[in-house]
Amino acid sequence: MKITKVLGLSFLLFAFIGTSFPEAVHAKDAAAVLDVFGHEVQAGARYLIVAPSTDNTTTLAVTINGQVLCNSDVILSTLNESLPITFSPVIQSTDSVIREGTHLNVNFAGPIATCFMAGVTPMWKIRFSTTTKGFIVTTGGVDRLNRDKNLVPGAGPLLVMFEPDE
Repeated sequence: MKITKVLGLSFLLFAFIGTSFPEAVHAKDAAAVLDVFGHEVQAGARYLIVAPSTDNTTTLAVTINGQVLCNSDVILSTLNESLPITFSPVIQSTDSVIREGTHLNVNFAGPIATCFMAGVTPMWKIRFSTTTKGFIVTTGGVDRLNRDKNLVPGAGPLLVMFEPDE
């Protein structure tokens, strides 16, 4: 009899919570991140991150500061030196859409995205630089450890372009 009462009270409690706080029960997904063409950014797809130059004469893109990916700094350079990247949510979602405000892993992709140093990955991480006395983005991140990257809600389209596989 006690078990029946406990189960009945538990059911009533959850029913009360569900009707009192419907946003907790029927939570909506955060808005999808859109690329420059208005398409939803997909997890695992290759993109180029681009930005206009300060004088608006060239298009800049994300790349590394050398020829070797291992422990390289992420920088902006001319578009012809760009490297593709992929986004993946830290917590797997039911669809493959990247959503605003979610923690992300950002990785370089493609043939150059291989590092033969033990423990070094093409994943981005943020670290403090003693030379610049500020935080910079580098490679060598660790999955689920470097979760400090997310896309700000309502920031407008992300300046990324889909790069089809060759």
